[in-house]
Amino acid sequence: MKRNSVVVIVMLVVGALGACKESSGSKSGGTKRSSGSPSQGSGATTAVTAPALPAALPGFVPDGPVVHGAAHVTGRDPGALVPGFPVATDNCAARAFTVRWHVDSDVTITAEMASAPPPIHLELGRQYLAERASVLQGDGCAQPVFFGPPATNVDVAVDYQAWKTAA
Repeated sequence: MKRNSVVVIVMLVVGALGACKESSGSKSGGTKRSSGSPSQGSGATTAVTAPALPAALPGFVPDGPVVHGAAHVTGRDPGALVPGFPVATDNCAARAFTVRWHVDSDVTITAEMASAPPPIHLELGRQYLAERASVLQGDGCAQPVFFGPPATNVDVAVDYQAWKTAA
C-alpha cells in the first residue's frame, strides 16, 4: 500500500509540473521573441493568441502606424517574405522593427529576422523553434522570413511597427 501511495504522489507531482510548463508557453532564447500559446483542442484547428506588439521600444519612437500584411509559406526553403516590407540596406541602427505574426492553422512555422538578401535559407546545423505565433524584433536592415514544413501552403498574418531613433 505504501508503494502505491508513493506512485500516486509522484504522478501528481509530475502532472502538476507538466501543467505549469504548459501554462508558461513556449519560449526561445533572448528577449527578441515572445510566443503565443495555442488553446487545447481535439483534432480540429485550435485557436492561437499572438502576443501584442510592444507599445514602446527604448531609444526609438514609432515611425508611422502599424502595418498589416501577409507572407505566403509554400515550403521549407527558401523562406517566405512579407511583400513590400520596408527593409533598409544601410544605417541599420537608426531604425528598428517589431513584428507580430500568427497562422490560423495547426501548421507550425519557423520565423526569424534576417538581414540577408533574398532568397533566404535556413542555416544548416542551427536549431530553430517552430511555433504558431510570435513577436520578433530586428534592426532596420532586418526583415521577417518564414519557413514551414515541406509541402506547406499557409498564409502568415503579419502586423509590424517601424521605429526610428528618438531625436
